[in-house]
Amino acid sequence: MKTLISLIIVIFSFGINSLSAQTVDYEIKLTQPDRSGTLKIDVYNAAIQVDGYEGKEVKLTIIDNRKGFKRKNGSAESYFRIIEDNNNVSILKRESTPGQVKGLKLEVLVPKSFSVNLSTYFGSVIELSGINGEVEAKGYFTNLLLNGLKKSVVASTNEGNIVVVFDTIQLPDIHFISNYKGNTEVYFPKNTKATLLIDNYFGNYDGDFKLELDASNKNNQKSKFLRRNIGGGGKEITLVNYYGNININSRKD
Repeated sequence: MKTLISLIIVIFSFGINSLSAQTVDYEIKLTQPDRSGTLKIDVYNAAIQVDGYEGKEVKLTIIDNRKGFKRKNGSAESYFRIIEDNNNVSILKRESTPGQVKGLKLEVLVPKSFSVNLSTYFGSVIELSGINGEVEAKGYFTNLLLNGLKKSVVASTNEGNIVVVFDTIQLPDIHFISNYKGNTEVYFPKNTKATLLIDNYFGNYDGDFKLELDASNKNNQKSKFLRRNIGGGGKEITLVNYYGNININSRKD
């Protein structure tokens, strides 16, 4: 059953005046609490933080850090639509949202088994940890901080820094990380066996792994990618950076 969630469960106000941050809390019940699901966030102007936990519902906190008169443009919760449809939870921008609303943040707790698809335009950061499912994260003027990744990862930003920490690298998962303007740091487990496809236009690539030339790189001169092996080679992982450096490091356990 498809449910449009519009009930504000709790509104907290910290402080005694309009300069204090305000929060709005939602508890989003799942159609099938014992099964995995997906979380989709597509917003224009909010920072995003998503953490996996052991619970069986999705918990959302909207934090409003706007100052004074800026809140008169509308309450924070009025900018978002929240939908649950058979364990698919969506948090979406409303079409009427003003374009330059800043100072909003979404903090979300989801069951660890969930997959996520996260996107923000002017949000300063997308932070993610503790998710066992697949991950898609897209920012425009946004830093990406993705930790504890276990399955497929597709991550990109137009302008910002990216930090990605993998717990495991598995077949046949897809891993594609792209950054137009900013630095990228990638951390792999020490025992990783992978083949890196590196496309670094105006920057350098380096790290504490020994990067070995992949034999197929010599036989494919038309490819724009440099192929470098970790641990003898294995799963292909694509790293693209236009204006910035790529650092490839072993995870600090």
